[in-house]
Amino acid sequence: MKPELYPSLEDIDNHHKIVEDALFTYFDLIEKDIIKPSGNVLLIGATPDEVSDMCFSAVEEENRRACFALMTYIEATFKAHFIYTVDNNMQSQVTQSFMKIYNSRNKHGTLSSNDVASKISFKDDILKTWVNNGAIGQAIYNQFVDVFQFRNWFAHGRFFKMEPSATLGKQIQVHYQCVYQLAKQSKNLCLQAASYLS
Repeated sequence: MKPELYPSLEDIDNHHKIVEDALFTYFDLIEKDIIKPSGNVLLIGATPDEVSDMCFSAVEEENRRACFALMTYIEATFKAHFIYTVDNNMQSQVTQSFMKIYNSRNKHGTLSSNDVASKISFKDDILKTWVNNGAIGQAIYNQFVDVFQFRNWFAHGRFFKMEPSATLGKQIQVHYQCVYQLAKQSKNLCLQAASYLS
């Protein structure tokens, strides 16, 4: 069952486009001296180049936040699939592996699939199950690992230097369209496995 506040992929994408358009419009109006910046001291008296730089920074920050929202969508989609397959005991290799994870985390039989899903690792339990059962390939798994390395860095306040990608051997560059495509792919994978997500 889909939680009430579970935003769709389209909701996230539409919100991102609205905010990005609003940022460009706001900075354009300031640069053309049509409106005066009211709350941002940095913009008062800024040159057109400085306004342009601040616009670029604001849009980049919005892209990072939108990527983070997409990553939470991806994880929620896979965890919802875990719950669905465990609750409905679907007949597949992935389900059998999920049942083993569920049973290992629910030794006393007192936890719901929701409770177990909140305790399992997206990368080590869910994604590895999909890879080990041939539901996704290693290349897609590597994309998820890299993107979620960024997510962890972003979620924990960006206080540490993000390590280079273990799969790429270089610094991870996360772009909105790439993460959006990965989110679409995640939704399609889970839809193919179970037709309950909308």
